[in-house]
Amino acid sequence: MRRRRPSPTALLARIRGHDFGSCSDADLRLALQRLRSRTAEPTADALLPECFAIFAEAIDRRLGVWRILDNAGPDDAGPPGVSGEGGTVIAAAVADVKRQLRYRSPGDVMLMADFYDAARSQDAEGSLRFRATGEQLLAAIHLFRGRVVQMDAGEGKTVAIAIAAALHAALGRRVQVITANDYLAERDEALLEPVYRSLGISSGAVPGYMEGPERRLVYRRDIVYGSMREFGFDHLRDNLKHAAADRVQQPLDVAIVDEADHALIDEA
Repeated sequence: MRRRRPSPTALLARIRGHDFGSCSDADLRLALQRLRSRTAEPTADALLPECFAIFAEAIDRRLGVWRILDNAGPDDAGPPGVSGEGGTVIAAAVADVKRQLRYRSPGDVMLMADFYDAARSQDAEGSLRFRATGEQLLAAIHLFRGRVVQMDAGEGKTVAIAIAAALHAALGRRVQVITANDYLAERDEALLEPVYRSLGISSGAVPGYMEGPERRLVYRRDIVYGSMREFGFDHLRDNLKHAAADRVQQPLDVAIVDEADHALIDEA
C-alpha cells in the first residue's frame, strides 16, 4: 500500500514544533550537517520539518538580528540604546564580528546563542525580526514538491524559494534557481549567501558578463542563481563541446523557477 504523504498544514505544524533558538551558529550548522547525512530516510518529508526550521532560524538571524550591525558605532563600540547585561553581551559580540569581518565572509562568522537572545530581548519594536511566515513555509513545501505557487508581490517568494532550495541541497541535489534577469539573480543570491554559507551550503550566481572558467566554478556550488537565458545558452554551448572537461554546467538536477510565467511562457 502506498504511503500517504503528510499534508502541507501538518508539515507546517511540525516545522513550528522545532525550536533552534537556543543553538549557537555552529550548533545550527552542525544540526543541518547531521540532517544531510540522513539521506537514507524513507522520504524527504521526514527531513523537511527539521530542515525548514533550521533554515528559518538562520534567516531570522542573518537577515534579521544581524541588522544590529548597521546601527553599531565606530571601532569597537556597540549599537546605541542597549543596556544592562544584555547590552554588554551585544556590544562584545558586535565588536568581535566587526573585527572578524575584516578577513572573513559574514557567513563564516559564528556567534553564540546568548547574543541572539540578548539582541531579541532588547528589540522591543521587533525591528530585528525576519521570521519566515506561515505562507512562506507553505509555499516552500509546495515548491519542494514540484508544484506551481502563486504569490503576490511582497509575500516573500524569494524566501520561500530559498527554503525549498536549502532542503534540496541538504539532500545532496544541485539546485538552479531561475530568475527573470541577471539583476534579480545577483540580488537574491547576495542577500541569501550569508544564510546559506552559515549552514555550510554553497551558492553563486551566473550573470551574463561572467567568463567560462568562473562559470564552471560557480556551477559546482550547491545552489546557483541565474536567468533562463544564461542557463539555457550554457546548456546549448555545453552540448557543442566534445570533451566533458570543457563544459561549464554540472548534470542537470533540480530547477526552481521564479516568475514561472515569464520564464516558461514569455522567454520561451
